[in-house]
Amino acid sequence: MPGKRCWLFLSLLLSSPAYAWTGISASIGEYDSDWRIDGELRPITLTRYGIAIEDRTSAGLRLGVAVGEFGLRLKSADGTQSDDYSGEYLDLRLRWPLRLNSLLTLHGDFGYAWQSGRLSDDGSSDDGINWSRSRFGLGLDVKLGMVSLRPFVEWRSLDGDVDLGGTRRLFENEKQTGGGVVIDLQVDPSGLVRFTWFSEGQTGLVLSFVRTY
Repeated sequence: MPGKRCWLFLSLLLSSPAYAWTGISASIGEYDSDWRIDGELRPITLTRYGIAIEDRTSAGLRLGVAVGEFGLRLKSADGTQSDDYSGEYLDLRLRWPLRLNSLLTLHGDFGYAWQSGRLSDDGSSDDGINWSRSRFGLGLDVKLGMVSLRPFVEWRSLDGDVDLGGTRRLFENEKQTGGGVVIDLQVDPSGLVRFTWFSEGQTGLVLSFVRTY
């Protein structure tokens, strides 16, 4: 199963000495969005939770990987019916924070993720859903004591397929641009609580607990 491979991959990474990684985080979030499936607009609700680790190169580039599980509710066009899926994801990340001064930092990040799932209500069903997601974002971080605010804009693209009524159908996201804000609350010198709010095309909130080394 793809999920077993994801968790095995993370287990191998975490078997390295702790000092080899510059950060680790756990997160949970929920998003609402619209997907266009063979030309038909379908609303979805996606819940994801997982763990991520990150390393830093000598040039300041951050390299990260995240794995976890998701629950997806795919609704009919009129919202009266829905199918529930569950599955796993693997997310690769690149991030480059460029400090401008003591208060401002410019952030650029890129991510590519794979998701694979199946209908939740029927373990014998072969109906499944798979998609990849690419994203690129830019944000400006403002440090205010123990709090930092990072408004951001991003471009995102989905490419996937799903079994509906015995027919394999292709889908993509309806809107590729969006934005939001990241709020970091420093709780100790190496730990913080992060709230990430998304708007425009993909709306939702992610709660993360981050530890840096």
